[in-house]
Amino acid sequence: CAEAGFAAGKLRARLDFYDISDGNKVADGEAQLTPSWQPLPWRLTWFAGAYLREADREDPRYWSPSHTYGVAFAGVQRHWSFDNAELSATLRRGFALTSSAGDSWSGGLSGRIWLRPNLALGVEGFVVDAPRPGSYRLHQLGAYLQRLL
Repeated sequence: CAEAGFAAGKLRARLDFYDISDGNKVADGEAQLTPSWQPLPWRLTWFAGAYLREADREDPRYWSPSHTYGVAFAGVQRHWSFDNAELSATLRRGFALTSSAGDSWSGGLSGRIWLRPNLALGVEGFVVDAPRPGSYRLHQLGAYLQRLL
């Protein structure tokens, strides 16, 4: 994972390679640009980028597209900070770049409250609708306890 800031904005990129125990290899990467020019109201921040995933071969036990799966995306996010809490919201729309992908959308909300200077309680929720090429929907809700050492 790498991040670089420059006059036009901030670029964040990551590339992951997985060598699966069954002999398959999966590559997964994303690049996102958050421009310096942010004209949206209410301190909404917009961003855009691309996501790609490919595998040597498909396996029904895990997502392993043998034909490159690629989407371009655009989204907005907002972050709020309070004396002892934080809240973030993200909404993202994807557009198919390859025949194995489909148009998609996702949204997320996360929050954290600091119980003590080194202890926080957090919650995260995400919704995803991303054809791969079949229907794929994810609803996730999680909670965590964070302790700083």
